[in-house]
Amino acid sequence: MRDYLYIPLGGNRYGLFRTFLALFITMFLGGLWHGAKWTFVVWGLLHGLFLTIYHYWQHFKIKNGIYFNNNIFAIIISIFLVFNSVCISWIFFRANNLEVAFNILKAMFNFKYFFSYFSSTYLFLKTDFVYFIIILLIHLFIFVKIKIFYNSKRLSYKFYFFISLFMILGIIFLNANAKTFIYFQF
Repeated sequence: MRDYLYIPLGGNRYGLFRTFLALFITMFLGGLWHGAKWTFVVWGLLHGLFLTIYHYWQHFKIKNGIYFNNNIFAIIISIFLVFNSVCISWIFFRANNLEVAFNILKAMFNFKYFFSYFSSTYLFLKTDFVYFIIILLIHLFIFVKIKIFYNSKRLSYKFYFFISLFMILGIIFLNANAKTFIYFQF
């Protein structure tokens, strides 16, 4: 996409507005390339929007001398925003139509359900909450180990063991009724 769309559209050679326009058009056409459904178009447009916001933020930081070097709070916020933005856009990619996608988004952000879920007296008996806590702790462990790695340039065998164990457990606990990979459906 970069070589055949973004660069011929001007890339980043003709100013900020043309860069944003090239990013937006490239991602729009990338969404359309995946299929002639509105869900793919929205998916592409969202990615174009996110890339435009990201590039504008980078330009704004450089222009105003804002640097977040090794600021753990800024790193966590960045990871959170990017991960959730991309996950929300993937809802449109996977949904059968826009109505289904918007229903999924409405269910995701229904705070009435959210608060009723966490007000349950049996919260810690709910399997998905326990899995969430376990995965959160493993991610924190990995994040700390990676920070240590950048300081020491070497990881221990225990780290590789736990990563391997986590991957194996993830494979074991996968849902057997999961749908096939989307590209196998063509």
